[in-house]
Amino acid sequence: MSKTDIRREAIQRQGKKITSNGSTYLIHGSQSKAEFEQGSEGLVHLATDESTGIKYRIKCFWEPDKNRKERSLIL
Repeated sequence: MSKTDIRREAIQRQGKKITSNGSTYLIHGSQSKAEFEQGSEGLVHLATDESTGIKYRIKCFWEPDKNRKERSLIL
C-alpha cells in the first residue's frame, strides 16, 4: 500500500467506529475534517474507547517491520 493509499484510507476512517478485543473505539474527525497526525514513520489516528472514555493513538506505519511493531507494543 502506498502512502497516498494509506492517507486515503485514514480519511475514510474518520468519524467511524472500530471494534477490537471486545471494545468499540470512535476514530476522531470526519471525512471533511481529518484529525490524524503524520510523521516520518507513518500516521496516527486519535480514538476514544466508547465505554470508558479513554483516549488512544492508533499508529499505521508507512513501512511496517518487526522492530516498529515491537516498539509500538511497548509504548
